[in-house]
Amino acid sequence: MNNNDPKTANPVRIAVFVDYWNFFNDIRELDEHFLADWHRLRDIVAAVTCGKIGGTCFVAFLWCFGSFKPWISEQCRLVDWANRENKHPGGGIMVSLRKWDHNDQKERNVDVDLAVVMTHTAVLKMYDAAVLISKDWDLEAAVRTVRAEGIEVIHGRVGDGGYRLARQCSGQIDVGQLRELFRGTPRA
Repeated sequence: MNNNDPKTANPVRIAVFVDYWNFFNDIRELDEHFLADWHRLRDIVAAVTCGKIGGTCFVAFLWCFGSFKPWISEQCRLVDWANRENKHPGGGIMVSLRKWDHNDQKERNVDVDLAVVMTHTAVLKMYDAAVLISKDWDLEAAVRTVRAEGIEVIHGRVGDGGYRLARQCSGQIDVGQLRELFRGTPRA
């Protein structure tokens, strides 16, 4: 079978899971004013992953998980972005944001949300391979669960760190090195 022939190639479904603040802070360490084009990020990461695991055809989805502090106006723009993306679910990007608790100033359940969606969609066989862009070691159990379902999990590294999580994954790509391919432009 020739994977380059669209008539014979099976589509490989790639799910990209992004821990927003891990991604944002790490990409900004590499490039202080970087803005991501999330659709291109999804497509570039999926294409690189597909090449890594074999095959050339893919369908890509991106789930982004983050939080916002409603008392910071810049972070409230994240809610506008999430609403725009979530209004068009056929666009292949879903955004889940949690509001910080103003009283105790803590982020709640973002990694839990990511882990639940990642494992639930794996059990439902909604994707063939996953890319996890995070460096939070508390996602290790989710990675092991997804891999137990026979699904490859690629660690999407941005900058340094995440080595403990990467050891649980079946491979790694350096998303930070790919950033020029998904650089966005400011909205007018």
